[in-house]
Amino acid sequence: MTYSSTTTLEDLSKRLHQAHSIVVLTHAKPDGDALGSTAALVRALNATWPKELPPRAQAWYVSPMPTWAEDVLGDTPHRILGASIGGSDGPPPHVDPDFVVICDTGSWNQLEHVQDWIRSRSGTIAIVDHHVEGHPD
Repeated sequence: MTYSSTTTLEDLSKRLHQAHSIVVLTHAKPDGDALGSTAALVRALNATWPKELPPRAQAWYVSPMPTWAEDVLGDTPHRILGASIGGSDGPPPHVDPDFVVICDTGSWNQLEHVQDWIRSRSGTIAIVDHHVEGHPD
């Protein structure tokens, strides 16, 4: 299956600017491009947000995390999900963001820990991925 875009950069930008709370996700067991792309997006989204308010964007990662992850993430707002040390079992049920961005994957099997949470928000999600093909299952 080859993906094609269902939006434009202008539409995505508009939705991101309108959102007051954003969760940025990536695939389980994140690698360098997953951590780099999500951290950069969260930092950019929070850059112009008033500092006296809680951050508008937060990255969520499904563990296990690479040993160098905290060096890359620094003070980037993030949460670690998953059953391994330092993580929880899944998304907190009380979190209901205005918008969700999934970076570096288009595969359901790489989003297993958050599938139900994502499916319940289908109208508020964008996928930003550089892979030519995805696996929707």
